[in-house]
Amino acid sequence: MMRLGRYGKLKPGAVDEYLRLHREMSPELRAIHTHAGLRNFTIYRRGLDLFSYLECDDWDRALAYLSTDPLAQTWSQHMAALLDDPLPWETLEEAWRLE
Repeated sequence: MMRLGRYGKLKPGAVDEYLRLHREMSPELRAIHTHAGLRNFTIYRRGLDLFSYLECDDWDRALAYLSTDPLAQTWSQHMAALLDDPLPWETLEEAWRLE
């Protein structure tokens, strides 16, 4: 299992729409993310800065799967319009872990 920390940044004025889209995410889109192998996926926000933590079996395989699904592609297009940084977000180096 891989644990990933990622960083992204919203465009000014995009916070409300970003939060709304995540709050209203369809069960179908959630299932696509789960089928891609993503779990324990959480996004945190401070101002325009976004940090996400997620676990998956194979990050490259998950991205490849998501890139071929039409609903996930539409979601990515919505996110790209709101994010200041391109998708996928920058993956952070793990500095420490307590298990």
